[in-house]
Amino acid sequence: MIDLQQIIADLKASELVPVRLSDNPAADDSSFWEFEGTRDEFIATVKSLGAKAVFLIAYEFGADEFVFTRDPDDVNDEDREDDDDADEPRDVQPPLDLIAHAPALLPYKKYVGEHAMISLLARTAEANLQFDAVAHWYEAFLAIHDPIIESLNVSSEERRRLEELAREQAEEEERLAQEREEEKERASVLLELEALPLNREFQRVNTKAALSALLEETLPKAKQVLGTPEFKRRLTTLYERVQLERARKR
Repeated sequence: MIDLQQIIADLKASELVPVRLSDNPAADDSSFWEFEGTRDEFIATVKSLGAKAVFLIAYEFGADEFVFTRDPDDVNDEDREDDDDADEPRDVQPPLDLIAHAPALLPYKKYVGEHAMISLLARTAEANLQFDAVAHWYEAFLAIHDPIIESLNVSSEERRRLEELAREQAEEEERLAQEREEEKERASVLLELEALPLNREFQRVNTKAALSALLEETLPKAKQVLGTPEFKRRLTTLYERVQLERARKR
């Protein structure tokens, strides 16, 4: 167990001013060096370096240590930018009870509300030093807790990978189904084109322009299905075959 009041008393006894902080000023400051040694050695060191005060940050052990919450839908910012429904609320995954995954965590619930760690930070002209006083029970808790969190994060990543794979497979199946439908429609158009030279109405047409108009009226989807270049080639072939058929009947 770490005693905040005892730490404060030790600092005062060493003629250092204890200053309580609610947040860690070193979070974005790489100039803070982690002190290797005991708390007494840290106090003696920063005092010898000319420190007048030591900043204290007490971390309280909370009930949230026993739950694991997944990110909503595990959607990153790039996905949301391309998502038409990005402004709609996301489904939030229910938090997981870590004790259900590791009953060995249960005995540590009695420590909720106690200080799990107290960070001491001192700024001096030579160096900015940090010492973390960690409760022994919290170290034991983390030895159980952290592997579970890592495992659950891996599970989340695997789930995201499988979901992405399923999405890609669905898109590929949709693409292949569309291609099959397009091929089926193309085959149907070509089959109808093949029979048109025997059509009496087409045989009565004298010009290619008139044949084109009649073809677009008879098979309005032909140009869209075949595309303009192939449609024109098929129209030329059809015109030639119609002329041959008319000549054969004379």
